[in-house]
Amino acid sequence: MEGENAVPRLALGSLDDTASIVDARTGERTLHLAGLHTGTICSVAWAPPAIPEAVPPAAAAVRAPLPMLCAMGFAREDAVAALAACDDDLAQAAQALQAAASQRQEQQAVTEAVQKQQAQTAAAVAEAVRLEKLHAAAQLAQAESNMLLAQAAGSEPEPEPDAPLTIDSWLLQMKLDRYAEPIKAAGYDDLAFVVGADEADLNELAAEIGMKKPHAKMLLRGWKQLHEGSAGGSLPAVSSAAAAAAAAAAAAAESAPAAGSASSTDSAPVESHGQEVQVMQPTDEFDFVFSNKTASDDYCLQIRAKLATQGIRVWQQKTNIPKDSDNWFNEWFPSAVKSRKIVCFISVAYLKSPYCMKEFGIALASHKLLVVACDPLADINAVDPSAYPYASNALAYLMGGGQVIFHDTEDVAAEILKFAQ
Repeated sequence: MEGENAVPRLALGSLDDTASIVDARTGERTLHLAGLHTGTICSVAWAPPAIPEAVPPAAAAVRAPLPMLCAMGFAREDAVAALAACDDDLAQAAQALQAAASQRQEQQAVTEAVQKQQAQTAAAVAEAVRLEKLHAAAQLAQAESNMLLAQAAGSEPEPEPDAPLTIDSWLLQMKLDRYAEPIKAAGYDDLAFVVGADEADLNELAAEIGMKKPHAKMLLRGWKQLHEGSAGGSLPAVSSAAAAAAAAAAAAAESAPAAGSASSTDSAPVESHGQEVQVMQPTDEFDFVFSNKTASDDYCLQIRAKLATQGIRVWQQKTNIPKDSDNWFNEWFPSAVKSRKIVCFISVAYLKSPYCMKEFGIALASHKLLVVACDPLADINAVDPSAYPYASNALAYLMGGGQVIFHDTEDVAAEILKFAQ
């Protein structure tokens, strides 16, 4: 192909990916690959250009394949027109392809924007549902806390007047409802069986179910009142006055031995959450009452020691709950209601404890709450209110930006002292 004697060659391609090498002067095929469909020729290339220098560059592009087309029997004018039409078609096809590509890009952008908006909407709906559940759980926990405060203050609702007396309501009057299930399991599942029993039967029942001595005395006293009330042949109804008297007698019977208990500390931390007993009335007020998990006792005792050096009176379960007490709440609550502040040492484990959350709810409802975070807030806020609904009060408090003292503060005791006024 080099030099003056080089033969100009024309390479032709078609839509079925075949090609031929054609002599540009005669139109003769010198090489053919896989067959040539001349009706679908889509590209032409010359090597080397065999175009007279006198032909203008613009016309050369059209006239370059003319010898070949003329050799194939086309008139010169038809060949020129066909080539021009082919160029127009190719230009239109290129424009159509470019427009289609632009349209696809626009459609893809619209699709991605719609998908992003849908994802954001779904996330917003999920968050709204989560907050609604959290709010509902917080309201429920607040209502429970208010009820506990009312009950502890002696304003718990009395049973309906003239309501039929049952074994459960009878035991509840005497604060012996904790024994309801074992008493019914022993065969006294109806109050008529209790009325029909004698004193020896009652003593035997108390021994059988492991009833404490003050409780056994209260059971016997209630049995005698039943006999007096059923002298007319029918069981008495629940009287609010009788219920109050029975509750007061039960409290008096049980508070005496509890008050004489000697306080000491255990060598290993054990949760003091046990069965309910009667309230021990505090003899003194405290500046701060601590609420914490047993695992945080050592840390809380360090804070208590620093506060004590400033003359601050602090209640903490390790030093203030008697060793033989079987009810943490009735030891904690009387001091809490007479304190200036209730300091809740919250942690992940604290929020997962229904007992600790009960104390937190009372501190919040009584407007005495002071919070010390013993774990990072991110970990505490990660507690799932669906799994631990009683944690909703604390989670809602933290979400609302409530006051928090962080455990890694340089002097936690000094921060707590700021609230002693």
